[in-house]
Amino acid sequence: MLSDFLAKRKIRSADTAETYLAALVVWARSRKQENPDAAIKDVLESKASPYQVIQDYISYLVEKGKSPSTVRTYVTALKSFMLDNDVEFSSEKLRAKTVMPATYYVSTDRAPTPEEVRRILQFAKLPTRAAILILVSSGLRIGELVSLKVQDIRFGDPGQPSRITVKAARSKSRKPRTTYASPEATDSLKQHLGNKIKVPDAVIFPAGKDALYRCIIRAIRNAGLEVKDGSRNELHPHSLRKYFFSNCLAAGIDRGLVENWMGHQFALDMNYLRMNDEKLTSEYEKAIDKLTFLTSTANGAMKDRIAQLEDENEDLRTRLERLEAISIERLMLAAANTKQSIQNRPKKE
Repeated sequence: MLSDFLAKRKIRSADTAETYLAALVVWARSRKQENPDAAIKDVLESKASPYQVIQDYISYLVEKGKSPSTVRTYVTALKSFMLDNDVEFSSEKLRAKTVMPATYYVSTDRAPTPEEVRRILQFAKLPTRAAILILVSSGLRIGELVSLKVQDIRFGDPGQPSRITVKAARSKSRKPRTTYASPEATDSLKQHLGNKIKVPDAVIFPAGKDALYRCIIRAIRNAGLEVKDGSRNELHPHSLRKYFFSNCLAAGIDRGLVENWMGHQFALDMNYLRMNDEKLTSEYEKAIDKLTFLTSTANGAMKDRIAQLEDENEDLRTRLERLEAISIERLMLAAANTKQSIQNRPKKE
């Protein structure tokens, strides 16, 4: 029963199937059953009220401290499983007979600062470091990253970004898209792949989503940046997408284009859709300085030098204006003293 149910859900989304499995295992535990199949069999044989079964699960999840969004997702999994096993109930009656927890924010995760990204990278081993650099410079989801193969990346020349193709079957939106990875991320990925870079069908991160997630969390913890906010960390792999988004916007890239790279549904200017790869790469390059952490770029160094010279020029201008003001004040004072001295001279008889 459970295997058939999950197989059907997996047709649409493997991630949803995994989430539903976790939800149903928790449900079986809440009913003191060995597994979801035994739990649904007990419901069918005892002819238990489906409304009470669902409300009992809601109460159990709330008691365990699950967030409102988690409760809703887990209850959705249970309702689907019950219907799949011919446990009938009315949606209208269900709304009347059950009470869901009120929605509220459990955590306020955030984007890391550049300094925090650098610190995390220092505590990450090569595979994890390569993954972090790709995530933070491409806007990819971690599930999309682990599905990539060597053939999905068009490696850029030295100092140039690489182009990443996310195929429809591996994208959360089920639509194909392209994004980019910084030259720094490209170099790190090449080191990670080694000779595998010559194998087009080789999976870049074969350990899988859960293993890579744990490695990134471990690097965050070792960097001394593991801060709990509610039920989750302030910083986690998805935070890297937030960094990408905010810093691309700060670099002056159109929001529609950034959202497109990230796989979001957002109004995109039609002019961008007609851009060739060279122009899109040029747009991406606006943000490279903000997406580079362990190495400096010539462009970034030049900008820093220009900014430094501008600051020095402004300082000199301010000092000159101050000196001119002091000089004028002194001249005026001297003129006033001279005038006063002349007026104070005794008149000749």
